[in-house]
Amino acid sequence: MTNPNNAVGTDGAYGGRTSVNAFNDNLAQYSSGVLNGWDIAAGGGMSVDMGGNGIDRDVAVAEDNAGNKTTINNISGSPINVPIATAAASNDRLDVIVAYVDNPPTGNDTDIDNPGACGIIAVEGIASGTPVAPDDTAIRTAITADGASGATAYYAILYTIKVKAGITVIDNSAWVFTGNTKPWAKVQGNRFLADRSVKSEQIGLNQVRSSNIDWTTMSLSKYSSTEQATEMTWLNGETIYSKTVYFGALPNGGVKDVAHGITYDRIIDVRGFAQLGNGTVLPLPFVNIVTLNYGIVLLINSTNISIDVGGADRSGATAYITIYYTKSS
Repeated sequence: MTNPNNAVGTDGAYGGRTSVNAFNDNLAQYSSGVLNGWDIAAGGGMSVDMGGNGIDRDVAVAEDNAGNKTTINNISGSPINVPIATAAASNDRLDVIVAYVDNPPTGNDTDIDNPGACGIIAVEGIASGTPVAPDDTAIRTAITADGASGATAYYAILYTIKVKAGITVIDNSAWVFTGNTKPWAKVQGNRFLADRSVKSEQIGLNQVRSSNIDWTTMSLSKYSSTEQATEMTWLNGETIYSKTVYFGALPNGGVKDVAHGITYDRIIDVRGFAQLGNGTVLPLPFVNIVTLNYGIVLLINSTNISIDVGGADRSGATAYITIYYTKSS
């Protein structure tokens, strides 16, 4: 069985799983797949490194052919290198990284975590113009070829990776997505998930956290002086766009206009602020409840952003205005 440095094992000694039935009963609430950890990274050439990030314990829920479940873990605490088969000359391929434990098991009562009954392999898919990941039959055939009783073994799909045609190196800069029931990885030159390709049932418990989300890639988390589509839509389904305009200095009394440079159907929201010379920041529009004439009015029309400072001298303040809007094209 392929188990580099005996790194893969289970909780328990003989049998490769605990003898407490309640433990496996508790696992029934989970789908098979990654429960915690099992990060993936390029392993050099055509290989990937699995788990061992030094922070999370690598735990997966494995399932046998009868629907019973147990856990399978990276007991080494270090990354496990898994070779990937040579890429096809033409057409992409989907491979799955599978960790398994044999059933019936091998070993004896002195084998802590029973690594002798466990393995971790990449199961090669079929290159195609519309590739699909190996199914249960293909996975169990591969496990059998690796020396286990594949028909009855417990296994967990840790990742599905896309191997682009003709590549010779798995590129660590490609996006990797892990889930619970159908983990997914994008590898080498295919960095974006297809529309609606990730579903709620693919997201494992505690797998998506604020700490591992790159918020700067989301348009609502960044401001731009050029038009950008946000993740939001209006009531009729139209995309909401945003643009931030540097207004410059406010006027010394009266009104100042600055062209916003957008074409819109509907203004959804306007947000702005003015920073005074002493560092004070005023939200725009600004209401002065003591002296109404010192309030600041913010208006948008089809051409300009207009700011009316009333009778106050606001020339020492500069402003930025962010506009949210829909458009016909």
